[in-house]
Amino acid sequence: MTNEEYLQSSGISPDRETIYQEMLSSLNSYGDNKWWLSKNPRVRAYYQTLDTSNQFFMSFSSYITDLGILLGREVSFVELRLSNRPKLSQEVTYAWAKLAQQ
Repeated sequence: MTNEEYLQSSGISPDRETIYQEMLSSLNSYGDNKWWLSKNPRVRAYYQTLDTSNQFFMSFSSYITDLGILLGREVSFVELRLSNRPKLSQEVTYAWAKLAQQ
């Protein structure tokens, strides 16, 4: 699936030019790493959390579910505020490193 096809399947059409181009640019910046297509929720949660574009490449509910799987706990909406992002990013990085050791 190309990045263009992914955006269109997500309901983001080229008609919404600014949003479409910004998201397409962000997706393209990952090169061959198409983590948003991964079947592994931990992979999706890791990369989405550490993405610096502040765009969601998946539905918000999917992200919260995936993040809970990666962290091994329930994640609340309040934790996803930008003010909490550095702390959440640290926790995600730690959980990811633990997975790599297994």
